Amino acid sequence: MESTNHAGTNARPRSSPTIGMWSLAWWCVALLCAMIGAARADDSVSKEYQLKAAFLYNFTKFVEWPAVSFANADSPIVIGIFRSNPFGGELEKIVSGRKVNGRKIIVAQIPSPAAARQTQILFVGAAQDSKLNEVRGALNGAAVLTVGESEAFARQGGMVTFTLQYDSLRFSINNDSAQKAGLKISSQLQKLALKPGGGNP
Repeated sequence: MESTNHAGTNARPRSSPTIGMWSLAWWCVALLCAMIGAARADDSVSKEYQLKAAFLYNFTKFVEWPAVSFANADSPIVIGIFRSNPFGGELEKIVSGRKVNGRKIIVAQIPSPAAARQTQILFVGAAQDSKLNEVRGALNGAAVLTVGESEAFARQGGMVTFTLQYDSLRFSINNDSAQKAGLKISSQLQKLALKPGGGNP
């Protein structure tokens, strides 16, 4: 994403974000597996977005969608990228050949708010903040996990918001928004999230 000023007022200059010491062992292992593809990234994709791509893949393991979210038992989990794509081909590399609960994972470019209803996870980058109202309206009543990276996204009820704190990539969870959409976020994932106000878990 083009925006880099959402890291918080206490952030200091950094060379590249890392996962940070807060991660539990099981999460580190999961991310390591996901980062195998990211390690072969081309230089056009920043370390930040390699890590965010790995997180998006891992979120699929810790969210439960209602059965009506899928057309049938083997329908894929769709990770949508709304309009501009900061990941290049990294996310596709990470999910290639992987399954979660027997479902393949595919990545789709989402050109419009209406098309976002066809996803299970939707990433909305900071460059798309002007479209947040439209996206929120289009997803009303849809069981879609929204993931973003700006303060505006969080204020408008986004479910998972990435933030950079010093050298670490962190995320917060709006569980109320997720529950209203019919999603169940694992308690394991919630333990890793920033507490309200930006505190450590």
